[in-house]
Amino acid sequence: MLTIWDRALIVTVMAAAALSFFLLPKAIGATKGERSVIIQSGSRPIQSFPINQDRVINMDGQDGFCVVEVEAGRVRVKKSDCPKKLCQSQGWIDDIGELIVCLPHQTVINVSSKNTEASEVDAVVR
Repeated sequence: MLTIWDRALIVTVMAAAALSFFLLPKAIGATKGERSVIIQSGSRPIQSFPINQDRVINMDGQDGFCVVEVEAGRVRVKKSDCPKKLCQSQGWIDDIGELIVCLPHQTVINVSSKNTEASEVDAVVR
């Protein structure tokens, strides 16, 4: 049986977790206005632009075509001639870290933060 202190501890931990869910993105600078779209082909970036600029990008290559649509702060693959069209079925993305991958065209569409600075140390493991 749970005591009153056990219940208080559970509620406190759950409240802290819920609060950090909303405050952590702001603490690391991941606000909605600072996002950008990076389109890569293979390992080289093709285009990078703010996600709040509506546009349609036609990418024609020797492997086929891909139409990327940016609208209302989100991005998707509108059309593609790849066999299974998995990139189209991934739908709209708008959060930092989300990406759309089209393997037949070797294309990656990534939403990232514009103000993230590259640091020398990514992580420390002991």
